[in-house]
Amino acid sequence: MAKDKEAKDEAVKKSMTKEQAMELAKANAVKMDGGNPFPGLWPYEVGQAYLIFTVSHYWTGVIIGGNDRDLLLADPAWVPDTGRLSDAVKDEPSFNELEPVPGPIPVSRAAIVSAIPIKYAPQTRK
Repeated sequence: MAKDKEAKDEAVKKSMTKEQAMELAKANAVKMDGGNPFPGLWPYEVGQAYLIFTVSHYWTGVIIGGNDRDLLLADPAWVPDTGRLSDAVKDEPSFNELEPVPGPIPVSRAAIVSAIPIKYAPQTRK
């Protein structure tokens, strides 16, 4: 458990490529069975971009791994204002405000309210 936390802390401290983050996740016992480390308990697809609703923020990013507590997002961005939800989740995601942040970052699964798959994780500040 402490090893997982140390690895996530290191991932947050420095920007990594998606490939490096995937290797980090694999090295820390994230089991990926067809992209699903927790069959029956994991409703997310590894490699898929999502708009994630948490109890306090909205995030976009590509899920590159996780465990029973956290998701690891590559290409993360904080979304202070989604605008119209139907525009945010269409083929070309559009948000009123978007703040890309260095990643990958962990997002607590306990804080997630909902998640909607999107075509890609936007990286243009708005």
